[in-house]
Amino acid sequence: MQFSYRMDGRDWSPFLMEKNTMFLAVGSRNRVFEVRARDKDLNVDPTPATLEFTVVPPVWRQPWFVGLMAVLVGVIGVQAARILQRNRHRRRTNEDLKREMAERERAEASQTTRVPCAANARAVAAPIPELAPVTIATFPESDCMIHPP
Repeated sequence: MQFSYRMDGRDWSPFLMEKNTMFLAVGSRNRVFEVRARDKDLNVDPTPATLEFTVVPPVWRQPWFVGLMAVLVGVIGVQAARILQRNRHRRRTNEDLKREMAERERAEASQTTRVPCAANARAVAAPIPELAPVTIATFPESDCMIHPP
């Protein structure tokens, strides 16, 4: 026996002895496959066998998958924008804090307190009366400075 086939009402293939065939790059839609037979006396069957079937698209071409990927790309874009915005905000905050710390250090450096050294020496010597008499030396005021803690 020999067989001939056609897909979707196109022209019939030549009769061949093969019992199978392969179709590549068949688009996704409803299809009709027909096969007819011919015997050794070259008599062709007037009623071909018919098979109706649907070729579904691959998953990456399915509408639900395309929609899911669009949502995923959108979420990734939103998250990337949030991360960039957060990093910019942190950078600005760090710069503001550095400026504020530098200003405080400058302000503290300019606020040194001048106290006479004799008053300091008495304040230190007063709590210990049992010690021998202590001689307190007097220094110029410019030499005695107390910085705030």
